[in-house]
Amino acid sequence: DMLDKQTFMENLHDVMEIAKISDHPLSREEIMVYFEGMELSKEQEELIYSYLQKQPLAEEEEKEEEDTDSAREKLMESNKQQKEAEKAFLQSPYVKMYCDDISTIKKLEEEELLPYYDALLAGEETAAAVVIENYLERVLELAKRYVTLDVTMSDVLQEGNMALILAVNRLKEEPTENVREYLEHEVKQAMEQYIDEMLADSDWQQVLLSRAQLLNDAKQALTKEKMHIPGTKELSEYTHLSEEEIADLLALIKEKKEKQ
Repeated sequence: DMLDKQTFMENLHDVMEIAKISDHPLSREEIMVYFEGMELSKEQEELIYSYLQKQPLAEEEEKEEEDTDSAREKLMESNKQQKEAEKAFLQSPYVKMYCDDISTIKKLEEEELLPYYDALLAGEETAAAVVIENYLERVLELAKRYVTLDVTMSDVLQEGNMALILAVNRLKEEPTENVREYLEHEVKQAMEQYIDEMLADSDWQQVLLSRAQLLNDAKQALTKEKMHIPGTKELSEYTHLSEEEIADLLALIKEKKEKQ
């Protein structure tokens, strides 16, 4: 007969809990009592025994929980600093004027912008103006990611806007399949190049890596709590970061691991 997977996992969980609080390591016979009635091969029994022998002791799990709590506190503090910096950024005179200007623009959904992308690639000037106007708010959102750095944020925002205009004009000569993705890449690259020039020691990169590490800690904490690897939406709800920013940070984590 095939093993009842649900019963098997429940039994495995039960014996793991008992092993944690037991004052002595469980013997093979004690462990196998929990799997009576299941037709296990010798290889399967050996796998179960080996697996349970490798489980962390209660003290180690407590240490893991402490590390998780510490990571959560660091993430909360980082988010608090980010929100405070964003608030100050949005209240600055230049940014207030910027927000007032873009508030008067008729916002189009991405699907509504698709015909304008096609027209832009065909060289229509009116389409270029519509695309630029509708991307100004996104430039502001991208700039907010760098508010905790020691740079003049109005300059960062201006660099992003200039990059946007140049990228839109470049598309007339160099078409691309994904206009939005291309514009976002050009804007972020321009902002980061400017920041890198202002911070010659690349402190901003360390800040991003630090936030990426905090996100990685959050991912591990959620995996332990929910018993599955969290998706971007779950991480967003947990960390209060946007799904797009999380995607960028996860990409940064992946890039860092690949370089190791």
